[in-house]
Amino acid sequence: MKCTACNERNGNTRCEGCHSLFCLSCMNKHHDELVQQFQSIMNIRNETKESLNISELLSKNENQISCLIKINEWEQEMIQHIQEIATKVRLNVKETIAKQINTISDRFEKVSNHLQQQEKEENYLEDDIEKVKNQLNELNNDIQQMYDKIQVHCTIPDNIKWDTLVYLIDEELPRKITTEEINKIPLSNSIPIHITKSNASSDSVIVIDPNPKIDRYEICVNCQHRFY
Repeated sequence: MKCTACNERNGNTRCEGCHSLFCLSCMNKHHDELVQQFQSIMNIRNETKESLNISELLSKNENQISCLIKINEWEQEMIQHIQEIATKVRLNVKETIAKQINTISDRFEKVSNHLQQQEKEENYLEDDIEKVKNQLNELNNDIQQMYDKIQVHCTIPDNIKWDTLVYLIDEELPRKITTEEINKIPLSNSIPIHITKSNASSDSVIVIDPNPKIDRYEICVNCQHRFY
């Protein structure tokens, strides 16, 4: 049988990868092509290793990882909303306290002025003394209970599923390389690859087998022994 490559010389060596029959010269060329193709894959492997090393370094600095930055921003935004609400309610409470203090102060001034007037006139009556005494007791009670009377409603709803507010979307995607990288690789049946079409782009993408194996050997046509 003729060599399937040159179709001139007799084929005496068969490649078990593509199952083609080659003459010795064409088999050597075919072997060199496989070596070149394998080296291209190794170059991509080295680039992937470099990317992995860089990613490992970046993983130690959360300020450079977009997903962690997103979590931090979400956290700060939630804290900001809570702080804004707390600040607003805190201001309302302070305003309420100020109003109550002013009201009690006005009542106290009236009682105090009345006592000073009685002292000045030396006008002491039992009923009046008892009345002022009761007013002062009421003022003292109101002062003691002023903060207790202010009710603030703080609640955390039980039906909030906190773990649904922020969570990890776990999606494992195959590694994809660009068309430019594909063009650098002389495609052959000897390399297990799968080409798919990307929905997001008109360019083709390629998913590479993580453990590519290339059979590189020659076979004796007499004994069928493999020579690597």
